[in-house]
Amino acid sequence: RYGADVQWLYGPGDGKLEWVGSHYDNLNNGTVSDALDVNGWYLSASHVLTGERKNRNKPITPYAPFDPRTGAWGAWEVLGRFEQFLVQSGAFKTALATGTNRVDAITAGLTWWPNVHIKVMTDYVWSMFKDTVVSSGVGLDSEQLAQMRFQYDF
Repeated sequence: RYGADVQWLYGPGDGKLEWVGSHYDNLNNGTVSDALDVNGWYLSASHVLTGERKNRNKPITPYAPFDPRTGAWGAWEVLGRFEQFLVQSGAFKTALATGTNRVDAITAGLTWWPNVHIKVMTDYVWSMFKDTVVSSGVGLDSEQLAQMRFQYDF
């Protein structure tokens, strides 16, 4: 396994590029054996709309923690991301895998930091498959996902 990443922080914003991969020398499905390479990468950017400074691997501390009595709503951050997942096509030719060898995905997200300990993330992800993927007899060219995560940091 291997990978590399770089992140640029600038006040309330950041950008990040990461690449990861794996190489398997002897992948075996019982009848066929072959080497396999799997790679993925993403480019993301985010910006804290309320102006708080971003720090690497640390929560955002809102200038005005959530308090409806005073009209304070915490910190708000928007995010955009493009990612790609690639599987060596030989895995499909030798029947070691089925599906598609490339997936592109676009993500748009909004994060609310009511205070330094609580983070509420919402994301919309649109994944596009290079080849049709069949699931339960239905062919899919893409899929869409809406997700939400609540995190408490203590």
